[in-house]
Amino acid sequence: MTYVKAALIGLLAGVAAAVLWAAAVLFTPLFFLMAEIRSTGSGGLGAVSLGLGSVLPAFVLGFVLAFWLSVRRARRRRLRGVGLSH
Repeated sequence: MTYVKAALIGLLAGVAAAVLWAAAVLFTPLFFLMAEIRSTGSGGLGAVSLGLGSVLPAFVLGFVLAFWLSVRRARRRRLRGVGLSH
């Protein structure tokens, strides 16, 4: 049951990491382009591309990190209950 909970937490964290990465990749260049247009007063055109190649590593990193932390936390709780913790 510990691994199922950790997998669900990892899945949610992976999705959150992918959404945050996508938002950063999409909005950061547009923000700087708009700031440049306002400061120089000239027109401009911006384009942003987002592919699976950049979102997938963010998802995997979020999943692995959250899964590992969840399993680690569950093991520490179990060891404390038995009295084997330092």
